[in-house]
Amino acid sequence: MFLKISFPICHKMVRSIIHAGGQSTRIKNVFDGPKALAPVDGYPLVWFHMQPLLKSRLVSEYVFTLRHQHETVQEYIDRMKKKFDVKITICTICTIV
Repeated sequence: MFLKISFPICHKMVRSIIHAGGQSTRIKNVFDGPKALAPVDGYPLVWFHMQPLLKSRLVSEYVFTLRHQHETVQEYIDRMKKKFDVKITICTICTIV
């Protein structure tokens, strides 16, 4: 017997926070760049985070937290923003020493 779970439909009321500031230290021998842009099956890793959210159409705003090579990741995110016409906020995180 399976339980049928239904969720109330909300109209773009969710904010999604995606942490994309990794340095990719464990994959340096394969990819030299920010982890968010590491290629997986021909697409950057961040693409796999965005696709289910874009398909759901429940997210009204995407917030990306960036750190390592944030300029490079921001360029890719800006292209996604134009392509999918979504609201994206970018927060660059600085380390306080």
